[in-house]
Amino acid sequence: MAVFPSLTPTSRSFEPGVYPQRSFRTLSGAVVRRTFGSSPFGARLEMEFANISNVNAAEILSHYRTQTSQNKRFKIDTTKAANPLAGINNADLVYIASGNADTLRWEYAEAPKVRSVFPGRSTVTVSLTGEIINKGVDDE
Repeated sequence: MAVFPSLTPTSRSFEPGVYPQRSFRTLSGAVVRRTFGSSPFGARLEMEFANISNVNAAEILSHYRTQTSQNKRFKIDTTKAANPLAGINNADLVYIASGNADTLRWEYAEAPKVRSVFPGRSTVTVSLTGEIINKGVDDE
């Protein structure tokens, strides 16, 4: 299984996803919510890698091309000093954002955006979506 490149973003935003729920309105007007699962889906992780070398930008683009062309989801490795969640100083938040807490696997929500800053340097923006693991497929 592939992992996202070990690069630390200059900024990131994270949304933990939602639980599959349905709301029903009874005849009396009361609302009843029913949860249909034990794990959230649709988590979002947006990262910006400002002023990185074009070699690192190419590494992100290569990862995108490989994963997307094969419809493969991936993990975020948080064991290295340089990783997409480096800088979050709370182990519980890193555990949740990495997808390990809810067995999420990441996929690209859209193609990375690359903006040239000056020769040899670029800023790359990446948007990922976290979905519930598809056992037997995602961790091959």
